[in-house]
Amino acid sequence: MKKNIRIGNAGGYWGDDLSALKRQLSGGALDYITMDFLAEITMSILQRQQQKNPELGYAGDFLDQIRECLPLIVKKKVTVISSAGGINPVGLGKKIIEIAREQGIKIKVGVVHGDNIMDDIDSLMAKGEKFTNMDSGEKFPKVRDKVTSANVYLGAEPVVKALCKAAR
Repeated sequence: MKKNIRIGNAGGYWGDDLSALKRQLSGGALDYITMDFLAEITMSILQRQQQKNPELGYAGDFLDQIRECLPLIVKKKVTVISSAGGINPVGLGKKIIEIAREQGIKIKVGVVHGDNIMDDIDSLMAKGEKFTNMDSGEKFPKVRDKVTSANVYLGAEPVVKALCKAAR
């Protein structure tokens, strides 16, 4: 195991500086780069995006950055950890693999999914889940028809598992 691990960050929200990934990769030695794309409003936007096109639902500009930086990512042996998959992380993973193939690069892509419960809300309510607003105490049925996205926080454990699988 390494004594020191170097972690950089190249984004804090969808719409952040699109040149940050390349700058981080070029700026010095790194082991990992994180890129966060998601906020609650972003999840709603991605949900609506996917309703129009089932293949979408992820941050598309992340793919532009990967396309540009993939050779450098591989050369420097940097692991990229990102939430750019939004509500379609499997679709994004497939697109990343497609880009790598186009560039003649072999990579491992891990995908964490299972947080999107939009299609399960009604069955969860039928089983007794109340979805009461934590701040106001408002009852969920009052706002159910306005809900466009529903996701749960999975925490770090599935990310750690994906990283461990990649290390094998």
